[in-house]
Amino acid sequence: RWMNRYVFIQACVGSSIGLGNIWKFPYLTFKHGGWQFILAYAFALFVVGVPMMILELTLGQKMQRGSAGAQRGIMPRLAGAGWAASIAGYITCIIYTILLGMVLVYMVQGGAQPWKDYERPLACQTAQLMNSPDPEVYLFMNVTKLFGEDSCESYALGDKIRVAWGLYFAVVITWFICFLSIIKGPISIGYVTMVTEKLPFVFLFILLGKFVALNNSVDGKGIQYYFGTEKFPDASGVPYDPSTNYRSLFTDAYNQVFFSIGVCCGVMYAYGSYNHIKKPVIMDAVIICMLDFVFAILAGFITWGAIGYLQAKGDLAYTQTSSIGLTFIAFAQACSLDENMKGWFPFFMVFMYVSGIDSAFSYVEAL
Repeated sequence: RWMNRYVFIQACVGSSIGLGNIWKFPYLTFKHGGWQFILAYAFALFVVGVPMMILELTLGQKMQRGSAGAQRGIMPRLAGAGWAASIAGYITCIIYTILLGMVLVYMVQGGAQPWKDYERPLACQTAQLMNSPDPEVYLFMNVTKLFGEDSCESYALGDKIRVAWGLYFAVVITWFICFLSIIKGPISIGYVTMVTEKLPFVFLFILLGKFVALNNSVDGKGIQYYFGTEKFPDASGVPYDPSTNYRSLFTDAYNQVFFSIGVCCGVMYAYGSYNHIKKPVIMDAVIICMLDFVFAILAGFITWGAIGYLQAKGDLAYTQTSSIGLTFIAFAQACSLDENMKGWFPFFMVFMYVSGIDSAFSYVEAL
């Protein structure tokens, strides 16, 4: 059992908050013009997200089982749907641990900033790659080793294999941390999330102030781009028009709700099963979803603070607005351009890691 209600809520919030809150939600907000997406997301959250959260927590609690056992309790034939959810979550975890492994590599290397004044291999000194930021070449040549040494292009069948040993060991360490976190079930998860659920909120406000100040120091327009009050120029200077993506507004909102709060992947069934069978969970579900929502909105100020700074400095890395490009290229470049930001990139990586690790081990717990 969970130690108390507070520990249960913190474990669920820790599972919900992850990498998507930091590098996906802010991008989708920008993509759809700012407040339009936030309103669409809020609508999807309360129409589908909160009810689904209540449903999964209640079923797991009522049946005292994970997703497959809870679905089997309704009808034996539904057990397959429960297993499908848990397996989908585990597949997500495999990808998640690789991403966290990359974060761990940069956490260790970030202070030295090896991508700054990076001496590119001869194959990478081409006209095609001349405008690529140094952190981008470093990411694919030295961290993931996706680019071949002789061609500086993605591997093709028959090319000589290069193993990213640093990334490999970082992923192994991440899996080991996941194992230790769930070794005693809700007891160990409760103790771990006392750290991994609280620290992201502390880091969030520290980094928010730092990167908004960085954006304002050069009169950047990152926050305006984030909320759609200014047109975001692409690399060629053409302003971005969010109305071109209007048709996918609600599709993206619903997809992000399901991914962000962690429903339909077995986690909430498992976490709910550790409650007493008659525990009220409706208010808990609302609290979990709202904390996840607020975290995502505030995280956007960090990401777009960095992008606004790069755009004001005229650095093409500002076009990296989501996913690994945002984290390992745009942020790395922003922190290398300002000498005062040198120590903040590893701090940002710690923020990413502690935000994502409890999401990773919750997927394993669900299985």
